[in-house]
Amino acid sequence: GAERLAAAIQCAHDLRCRINELTGLWAFGAEHMGAPGMAALDPLKITVQVTGLGLSGFAAEEELRRKNIACELADARNVLFLLSYADGEREAELLLAALQSMAQRNAPVCTSRGSETAFLGLPPLPQTALSPRDAYFARSECIAAESAAGRTAAETIMFYPPGIPVLAPGDVIDQETLRYLRAMRAVGAHVVGAADMSLRTVTVIAEG
Repeated sequence: GAERLAAAIQCAHDLRCRINELTGLWAFGAEHMGAPGMAALDPLKITVQVTGLGLSGFAAEEELRRKNIACELADARNVLFLLSYADGEREAELLLAALQSMAQRNAPVCTSRGSETAFLGLPPLPQTALSPRDAYFARSECIAAESAAGRTAAETIMFYPPGIPVLAPGDVIDQETLRYLRAMRAVGAHVVGAADMSLRTVTVIAEG
């Protein structure tokens, strides 16, 4: 068991190195651990950032699925692959070939903030106007999202992955957050918690 696991870990390491030779793709490794927000790495999980190809993770997942490659997860920027002790050189080569084909089909782009393919970072943490409990029991109403700036959220809105709330009951909604919600929805992120999954409307604390 230890021998097979060690072989899988080495296979994953080698695969990361080869992925990083493909222009427009990046797979981070253990060398980045210790930076803020990076505590440890599961060596058998390979996260590949695809925005350098002008793709969202969701678009890359769909393209790879057509090549019979299943991603463990996809988010706005990345696709995630999971190797196990049952995988070896054959599986690694199949995955690498699919990524090479995708990189060749999608010309690398410069992803600047605000471009169609650059992905917005998380908005600043919102201000809190009410405790979650008070917001939960307060009278609420549904309004158009474009009119929600300055209002107080009465629902939880998140995208999965990563499943971390962008807005929670009691948070003050600002323009940066609304922009982020629109961008995430536009690239096909999976909305969780919202009463209106299209995010055309949001539920807020009623005024008056």
